Amino acid sequence: MSDLWIHPSAQGLGAGTALLADLENEIASRGFAKGRLRCLEPNVRSRSFYASRGWTEVRVYPHETIPLNTVDMTKWIGSKEK
Repeated sequence: MSDLWIHPSAQGLGAGTALLADLENEIASRGFAKGRLRCLEPNVRSRSFYASRGWTEVRVYPHETIPLNTVDMTKWIGSKEK
């Protein structure tokens, strides 16, 4: 998946939570124990959304094409033994 965007009129209605849960299930079903995502550092609302659903910020670095920082986030999704 490249990007996850929720139209402003649908924000706060559970669409993002449902889509993220589906993506986490897909990651686990493919045998991966850890999910990884990234978002832009100024996007505090998205970072808060992910953090409230168990994602942890692990790295901040310059974006490769725009003059903003990128934040990498991870979450254990499947069994840590895999």
